[in-house]
Amino acid sequence: MGRSSRVFLVLCWLALLVVPSGVRADGNLVQNGGFEDGVLTDVPHWDSGYTAQVTNTRAHTGDKSLQTTRSEGLTEVYQAVDMSAYGGRSVEVLGYMYGTSPVSGRIEVALSDDAGCAIAPSARILVGDLDGNDGSWIEAKRTVQIPEAPGYVYLCVLLTGEEDQLYFDDVSVVVETPTAVGLGGLRASGGAGVMLALGLAAAAATMGRPLRRVRR
Repeated sequence: MGRSSRVFLVLCWLALLVVPSGVRADGNLVQNGGFEDGVLTDVPHWDSGYTAQVTNTRAHTGDKSLQTTRSEGLTEVYQAVDMSAYGGRSVEVLGYMYGTSPVSGRIEVALSDDAGCAIAPSARILVGDLDGNDGSWIEAKRTVQIPEAPGYVYLCVLLTGEEDQLYFDDVSVVVETPTAVGLGGLRASGGAGVMLALGLAAAAATMGRPLRRVRR
């Protein structure tokens, strides 16, 4: 095998290490996180139990958002995000809420081995909450570590409201900067990953090249 062929194979191998798979073009693992798809209580990719609806009354971005519709009792809408390919990685969970007093609500996440997301309150991680405000969109954001253990397959994203007239929009789960993994567990992120790739490519370029005697 020629030197140029070896260089090409090493670069292809590095590309497989550095570039993640299964991520949508915008990086968001939540489907329909902006609620632009759907009509009334038909909310694609979300289980709303008919206690919330898609509305164009207001939106953080785009034209639509999700509105709670129960004037009494608890509204809970959820989506199970498949995390089976991201064990050991960190994800950023982000979402926006809008409501005026006495409206209250929260965005939570929980690790689960069941896509049904029947999660006890004590097992949930709070991303952010809203307890009435001046009528502006409130950001909720948190970084969550996904365990290495394969038992947790899903990250459940739960949108909860205790009154009607609460709105959710632009919900996302994004895997943080991918790492290059290999060489016995060596990890490098961002620029370090690029430097690793360049260093290994340079080493590959010298394979099979005879050493030159330095003339003195």
